[in-house]
Amino acid sequence: MENRSLTFSTTNGHSSPPNEGRPFSYGLARSTSTSTSGKYPPPVMRRATTSEVGVTSHGYHVPTSPISRTPPGSTGSTNPSDGSPVSRGSHCGSFKQSDSGFLDNAVPPSLSANTSSFVSSLANAGSECPKHSQEALKYYCQLHDELVCADCLAMEPRHQGHTHTRAEDLASSYRSSLLSQLQPLQEMSIEASAALKSMAARRKEISENEETVKESIKMTVLQLHRQLDSRERELIEEAEKISQQKLQHHDAHQDHLQRLTTEMQQVVDSVSVAANDNTNIILCHHKQLSEWVLESTRKYQSLPKEVFTPLQGPNISFVPDAGVLEMCQTIGSVTERQADPQRCYIDESSIKNLTVNQDCVLRLVIHDKDGKPYTTHVKGIKAEAVSTSTGSQLDVSIEQDQTKKHQYNISMVPQEAGTYVVKVKISNTLIQNSPITLNVGSVVHGTLVGDIKGVLQPYGITVSPSDEIVVVENGKDCVSLYRSDGKLLKSYSGKGKLKFNRPRGITITPSNMLLVTDDEGIKQCTLEGKHMTAFGKIGSGPLEFSFPCGLGVSNDGKIYICDTFNHRIQVLNIDLTFHHYLGIEGAPPAKLVQPYDIAFDSSGKIFVADYSDHSVKMFTPQGGFIGQITSKGENEVLKNPVSVHVNKNDHVFVGEEKNSGLSVYDSSGKYLTMIPVRSSGAYGISSDSEGCVYISDRANRRVQIFK
Repeated sequence: MENRSLTFSTTNGHSSPPNEGRPFSYGLARSTSTSTSGKYPPPVMRRATTSEVGVTSHGYHVPTSPISRTPPGSTGSTNPSDGSPVSRGSHCGSFKQSDSGFLDNAVPPSLSANTSSFVSSLANAGSECPKHSQEALKYYCQLHDELVCADCLAMEPRHQGHTHTRAEDLASSYRSSLLSQLQPLQEMSIEASAALKSMAARRKEISENEETVKESIKMTVLQLHRQLDSRERELIEEAEKISQQKLQHHDAHQDHLQRLTTEMQQVVDSVSVAANDNTNIILCHHKQLSEWVLESTRKYQSLPKEVFTPLQGPNISFVPDAGVLEMCQTIGSVTERQADPQRCYIDESSIKNLTVNQDCVLRLVIHDKDGKPYTTHVKGIKAEAVSTSTGSQLDVSIEQDQTKKHQYNISMVPQEAGTYVVKVKISNTLIQNSPITLNVGSVVHGTLVGDIKGVLQPYGITVSPSDEIVVVENGKDCVSLYRSDGKLLKSYSGKGKLKFNRPRGITITPSNMLLVTDDEGIKQCTLEGKHMTAFGKIGSGPLEFSFPCGLGVSNDGKIYICDTFNHRIQVLNIDLTFHHYLGIEGAPPAKLVQPYDIAFDSSGKIFVADYSDHSVKMFTPQGGFIGQITSKGENEVLKNPVSVHVNKNDHVFVGEEKNSGLSVYDSSGKYLTMIPVRSSGAYGISSDSEGCVYISDRANRRVQIFK
């Protein structure tokens, strides 16, 4: 829309002649003659002077000074011709700033009481001139601060000789300004609406919390009532039982005394009658009567005094526990304690056994601001787990531990191996050690990546801290060291009495010494085969062995040796002195039959391959029997397991004598998968820091490497 300025003048010479270079304005002049039609003559158009208009960059008129506002009680503007006051709106019933209540103030008078009247005034503002019917209020008189129609400008002298602006052009400018000013208020209104919703939600939360607390109080008191009622019955029964026992003893004593009293009274009554009433009886039987009296007197005098004394003893009483009364006053308290996110954390010791398609459970520990366990149910716990490689998010469930109420189990099932970032929030605030990173390993180590050929009947196998592969070659009576690429580094057999004799099991101690079992006992040496010593002998006592096989070092540094034909495991101290036996006590399956190999997971749990029992036995670090693994999958069972190994991810690998494959389990004994190893008996299993799995393929004279 074009922005034009309008000026109106009569034909008495007040209008200016055309002047090039000045902005155009249109002059509407009323003729001194009166048309026969009674209508106004056509307007005369002229240019406005620069003093009459404000010029924008586009050459159109815009008011150059702020809009004048007339305070209440003012008489209005003055007439430019004579200086006399002009009453605004006295001639034109137009929409004015002062009348509307809107343009009088930059901000509405109130956001409460005056808002309704303010909005009403906007709605009632007219678009037609009330004086000149059906004439639109198209122009704005800056001098008189009024909206006027074309007839008003033509007819009213006070509207002539000065600048007027098209109302729509000025309104457009004001509209843009108003909308710009309105934006912050709109944003605040949106924020206020959101705050109201939050307040409503908070109010609902407070009410629900109140009901929850009241229900908790009722349940606590109800449980207390039940316990008190139960204890009341027990105490009453106990009091009745003791009283009944006392009454039984008392009644028996009383009955006995009653019989004695009756007997004595019979003697007294009989002798008294005879002595007073019958002379013949006295004369004839006085001797017998006298003896009767004397005998009865002696009899009753000989009775102990207790017979004539009520049974004594303490009376029962109830002694209330003062603590109970205090407890009733302190059965609980209503408090505003709440979980403090900065005091809550994921117990990182619970993070283990992270494998694809298996439950991953994190333990969340809840404390309040004082660091005390917070057992009240927390509603605002949220957790998310996101893969760093794909960005996919895992489904996460959160459940409160029913035994330890201040702990929650956060469960998820990773669908693929990789790294996951887990964030845990309480009331939208991250907990102490969030986010945490989880490394999820693949279960299937089924890709053959290499092998080491020419190993004569490989048996036990282990990997050194520097990832050297140490293999027992049973067919050569030696130990060989290889690089991961298969290059032989060293091989040694020992000398003289220290020579290996059909070696089988092997392990590395924390001091980096090798321990090797053979037919004669145990050999010890360095990784290079130096400083070799021997201990143990054939027999059935401590440090005596019969066909020792696999061995290993526990998390606490103890050495466990499978004493196979003695049906036990010997446990030695780090200095190779005897400590105790494992697997000799209890009934099957806790009792070992032919232990062949042994391994330990990160928690210290013990796994024993029991050859003749076709199982892998599981024991606690203290030696308590937990259970056994006997199957692999749904329809297959273990058959003569000869090797067992636990890798860094706590995956348990089991090799069998004749089956060509390794069964893989988690540390609880749950079957995971099978590695399709083409071998005839995996007599040794180990793994390195990169996750490679090494298998002694005895019949094929090689070590296979899988990943």
